[in-house]
Amino acid sequence: MRFSVAVGQALPDEPSHKRVGQSLTSHSELNHELRSLQRRRPMQSGTTHIAHHAHHRYEIVPESDVGFYVIRYADSTDKSTYDYLQDTLEMAMECAHEEFAVPIGSWTPVPKK
Repeated sequence: MRFSVAVGQALPDEPSHKRVGQSLTSHSELNHELRSLQRRRPMQSGTTHIAHHAHHRYEIVPESDVGFYVIRYADSTDKSTYDYLQDTLEMAMECAHEEFAVPIGSWTPVPKK
């Protein structure tokens, strides 16, 4: 299985010519990118995260004592077209990446109102 991450930065501890956006070939490379993202921008596990990709809006919504829902919406409506339950925020981001090719670095936390 191949993964693609489009953050546009070199991976830590990698030669500068190896840019994110190239295909990642293993889960370990994807996990390495998730850890790198966490160091650059700590993930807030109790906060909803939003990403836009390929004419869809995606949300990762925490649900107390259950996990995190990955929800895909059509951009033109608020109608949910898919949802997946995952145990952790990191697993939810990986699920969105594997299922819908949402780049790992595209998630933005939404401030609580």
